[in-house]
Amino acid sequence: MTRILVVPENLRLLSAQLQQTAGGLQGVEGRVGSALGGLAWEVHQKANVDGQANHARSQARALAAQA
Repeated sequence: MTRILVVPENLRLLSAQLQQTAGGLQGVEGRVGSALGGLAWEVHQKANVDGQANHARSQARALAAQA
């Protein structure tokens, strides 16, 4: 029979690391949004980049949620 050894302190450390990583991803998401908002582009080009940025932000949110 297989046994799993659980060390609560190691789980707490891993949880803290994952929360820190999630926070970092959320920070990157915010910085990317701010950077895109500060750019002065033609409407057509901006619309294309905004779609890609929104996709990237949603992926970052999903990763942060999983973490």
